[in-house]
Parts: sequence; structure tokens; C-alpha cells
Amino acid sequence: MSRSNAGSRQATMLPVVTRGICFGGSAAAVIGGVVGTVDWPVVGTFFGALAGVLLGVGAGVLDSALLAGVAGRTRSAWTARLASAAVSSGFALIAVSRAGAFRSLSHVAGKATLVTFCLLLGAALGPMIAYGVEPISFGRGPVPVPLSRFFATWVRWGAVVGGVLGGIVALVVGIHAYLPTSPFAVVEGAWFGCVSGVVLALLALAVAVLPRLRTKQ
Repeated sequence: MSRSNAGSRQATMLPVVTRGICFGGSAAAVIGGVVGTVDWPVVGTFFGALAGVLLGVGAGVLDSALLAGVAGRTRSAWTARLASAAVSSGFALIAVSRAGAFRSLSHVAGKATLVTFCLLLGAALGPMIAYGVEPISFGRGPVPVPLSRFFATWVRWGAVVGGVLGGIVALVVGIHAYLPTSPFAVVEGAWFGCVSGVVLALLALAVAVLPRLRTKQ
């Protein structure tokens, strides 16, 4: 392989992997957070989101590696959809087989719903991960905004607002329960609230932005 071809492949690989990790980790954080919230709000949200991120990043790396190869050979949206759907549904199957701690995934209906949703989501995001995303324009704004800017802003504000609210609630509870332990309660509440805020921000971002996303032509 020539040096120019190797450099071209690396230049194609890096943005695809970046998109795969961002989409995979974010989507899995929301899915895990929602599943955990059904079982136990806030605390379940926290642990569900963390478990989701671990699986989502792994799925994103594998998915993007596969899609980088697809992008280097074809511009077929359906090829990218099939490849991404296979990876996302495969990781969902792994998740539901190991998620005995979550009551919402202890039944066949819950497992089937999660796997089906991940399959459809992977198919929808596949072309965007492989070929890129067009900048987004809200309303009549003159300049479209890159997705990365929306992502960073929403996640930052979700973390800050969730952490502050979680710390305040934990402080009040700690003072009423046992005053000397209230500082520890604040740290714990802020941490749980921060993750919960990020999950809610990502969910709101998905509702507001995903319908506007288009694969780069």
C-alpha cells in the first residue's frame, strides 16, 4: 500500500470513528438512562447511563471501523444501514443478556423492545456515521451550525444544571437526615444529578436535532 493511500484511509477513518463514538456513546447513555429510570429514578438513571456509555462506546468503535471500510468502497446508504444495524442489535443482545439487575429488561417483551429499537436506530444512524452529517440550521438562521457545537452546548448545560439541582436536593435531604453527613450527600447528589442532567440533555437534543439531520452529500 502506498503512503498516499495509507494517509487517505487514515483521514477517512478518524472522522468516522469520532462520529461513531459520539453517536454510540450518546445513544447508549440515553437508552441506559431511560431503562434505569424505569427501575429507579436518578440512581437507576445514573447506573443505567454509565453501563450504556461503556457498551455504546464499544459499539461505536466497532461500528465506525466497519463503516469506515464501507465508506472507502461505496456511497450506498443501505450498505451502511445494514452494517450499522447488525452491530447495534448485536450489542443490544449482549446488553439484555447481561442486564439481570434491571427489572425492566427481565421480561422477553422488554428485551425484544430494546433490541428492535437499537436495530432501527443503528440503521438510521449508519449513513450519518459513515458519510458525515450536514450542518444544522434552526429557523431562519443565516449560518448552519455543526452538530458538534450543539452536542457540546447541550451536554455542558445538562451537566451543570443537573449537578446543581442534584447537589441542592441532596443538601436539603442530608440536613434533615443527619447534618454531619450533608457534605457527602451533596457530592453524591451532584454526581447523580450531573449524569441524570446529561441524559435528559441528550434526550432533548435527540428530539430537537435528529429529525433535522441529513447525511452529507
